[in-house]
Amino acid sequence: MALTYQWGAVRSLPMPPPGLAPNPRWTVSPNQDGHLEVFALGADGAVWHIWETAPNSDVWSAWASLGAPPQGDLLGSPYSIAALQNQDGRVEIFLTDPQWNVWHIWQAAKNANWVTEWSSLGHPMNPQSSNDDFVMNVGIDNGGCIHVLMQDLGDGAGPVYARSQTVANGGWTNGWNSLGAPPAVLASVVFSSQDPSLFTRVYAQGENPGNSSAAVFRTQKSNFVVGSENWSGWEDVFNTPAGVPALSIEKCVCNQDKRVELFAFDSANGNLWHTWESNGNQWSGEWDSLGHAPNTSTSAFDVCIDQQGRITVASWQNDGFLYTIAQTAANNGWGGWYRIQSYNLSGFFAAEIRLVPEQNGLLSLFTRLAGNELVFLRQTVVNG
Repeated sequence: MALTYQWGAVRSLPMPPPGLAPNPRWTVSPNQDGHLEVFALGADGAVWHIWETAPNSDVWSAWASLGAPPQGDLLGSPYSIAALQNQDGRVEIFLTDPQWNVWHIWQAAKNANWVTEWSSLGHPMNPQSSNDDFVMNVGIDNGGCIHVLMQDLGDGAGPVYARSQTVANGGWTNGWNSLGAPPAVLASVVFSSQDPSLFTRVYAQGENPGNSSAAVFRTQKSNFVVGSENWSGWEDVFNTPAGVPALSIEKCVCNQDKRVELFAFDSANGNLWHTWESNGNQWSGEWDSLGHAPNTSTSAFDVCIDQQGRITVASWQNDGFLYTIAQTAANNGWGGWYRIQSYNLSGFFAAEIRLVPEQNGLLSLFTRLAGNELVFLRQTVVNG
């Protein structure tokens, strides 16, 4: 049976009182009760947030400020921001400043107010490169501990560093631990947890000089070792497809049956690729191209799991339309590309997208337009 898709109108979120920063970073997270919350950098250098007044609601709060970390000019350089829930449901935000420090702030209780001051996790390396060559990734493992990963890409092969909660919802390791450098130039880092082995996994893609097929490396840390701060060495798991040198792994998600799946973007041809575990920690060894929508090419995408357990991709395509493609069933094959109604925003989008499930199973899609306008649209039919 062919899949059908029904989405509502594009709606704008109001601007925060100071406006958004000239080069804002923003993100979206659900709260424990399911209501969504948007976080964005304001023109005053503070982080602002706005939220649904109830789960699945069309009514949003006014913007409120979470203040700014006490050091660093967040308006002076691009930076990273991430938000996720602790094991107990409290949302926590992570932010980097131009001096490489990682700052975080968290809810005092789930679905409730925030603590009043930002705290620093410090930085793992000296600020020798610009933040354009810097990456931060944040994830939570099956034991409920959050891990922050950082790497300086400026020297081409810098090590990946981690700082982690020592217990779920609790304190942090005393300092940053090095995972070492992958055995080739690093192109991207993705984070996986929520798999049956209860391992925290980090995947890195490297470029092998003189080889058209780049290797993908993996390192992991067991959650069973209480208090352990050690990570395994890097392991060469598999290669990217031969003849696709522009491939960059960008997303990592677990199927309903907990098998990890990686998604990569071919910037040369605009195709979306994926590969998956066949069982346990064993990879299929196959790469499959999901291609792109007809007569266009992929520009930016995000991935999530819908209420039926299907992996769903939402993508900007270069014709200015938003498209989706999804598994035909949980843990299964894929359907075709579907254009989301007739919302042509060509010439206005900023190639940023967030796809987030609502509490009632509907998917909401957030994106940023020219002039830093944040907009969203929502499915009108669950799994549609």
